[in-house]
Amino acid sequence: MLSVSTWPPQLLLQDENLISTVWGLWGGTGRNEMTALSDWDVFCWLPASSTRQLNVSELLDTWRALGASGHIDLLLCTEEDPISDYALTNGTDLHAIYFLSNIQGSQEFVAHFLKARERLHGMVEVRIREILHLLITQHAFDLMFCPSHPRSSKFCKGGTRWWTTLAEMSYLRYPRHGSPSTSSGMKLIEGIVGCNDSRLTQAWSRSWRLRIGHETGQINDHELATELQKLASLWKVAVGSTLAEILDWMQHKAGVPRQLLDRTLDELKLERSFTIPHPVELSKSIENMLHAFLETEGKALNEMLSPDADWWTLNAIVMNRHTSGETLHQLAFPPWKVNEWAWRNIRLYSAKHPNVGRQTLQQLLVTPGLREMDYSAARQSLSKRQNI
Repeated sequence: MLSVSTWPPQLLLQDENLISTVWGLWGGTGRNEMTALSDWDVFCWLPASSTRQLNVSELLDTWRALGASGHIDLLLCTEEDPISDYALTNGTDLHAIYFLSNIQGSQEFVAHFLKARERLHGMVEVRIREILHLLITQHAFDLMFCPSHPRSSKFCKGGTRWWTTLAEMSYLRYPRHGSPSTSSGMKLIEGIVGCNDSRLTQAWSRSWRLRIGHETGQINDHELATELQKLASLWKVAVGSTLAEILDWMQHKAGVPRQLLDRTLDELKLERSFTIPHPVELSKSIENMLHAFLETEGKALNEMLSPDADWWTLNAIVMNRHTSGETLHQLAFPPWKVNEWAWRNIRLYSAKHPNVGRQTLQQLLVTPGLREMDYSAARQSLSKRQNI
């Protein structure tokens, strides 16, 4: 699948700055599935103990001079252990490492990194949690932000993010080495579902081309909405059939109780045609995340906040439409010490949440060190409240 960008990363990410590091591409960049408004997603690992230093500002300036346009999402890991101390702290960084492609750099560092990532691929409960996390996030985003989201061709039901989520579910269920892509994930899903006529692969391709057409102004909002509705119907059938196999695996491997899975599927409005036997030992991380997703009482959601809650539980709280403005403020500005880097998307979606308060938004706008997208989200939410 060809990219519409004119900046090929495989040719232009060679820089002396990157010597003795491990770097690679992730997201749409790594899958070669970029569109007109895509960010450039780059990951770099350089442990703090290394004698080498990376000049990030100089590196970004070099890439922009070579033709990189738009936002460059550079994830820099300086931890000695890129898995336990980095990937397992939040979902964005976990996905960056799990689905990293075009891995290059120091031969010794790359070998060490690949061995560490193999350990990540072997963490069954983490993989199960990620599948549920992906479904929860997609459902919540569509419920709270679509169809009026400015990038509906990506985020809303039937859009590209829904198909990449389905592909990532297949890779999390069946870990594969090498460079993943949405097309190869669709083929794997077609095998699970028993669909041999490439309908899912074609649906993904259609979704990707709709997104390009919409972002470049060749497809209007009405046409996009009509086409996405058709694709969403097919996606629902595909994911429902796939979950019949995947959720049975979840129950056996992580002990997610049938009752909790049934409630989750009911909330997601997905069909299921399978029987789950009596549960084995339950993963607390998965249970807490699902309870946070399913909770409808604002007070109970607030009580789930604690320094001991992991990122996935907190992300489910920020994605819950019943979360109060008070709880969102505590999520954006927790009273306990946090990893500021890992906290970036918690703050971003606190700012975007329909229930966020004016005080929280104003405080975010004067908080130093946030990303431009965080400030932009706060400004947009504040503007909406002023116009009501």
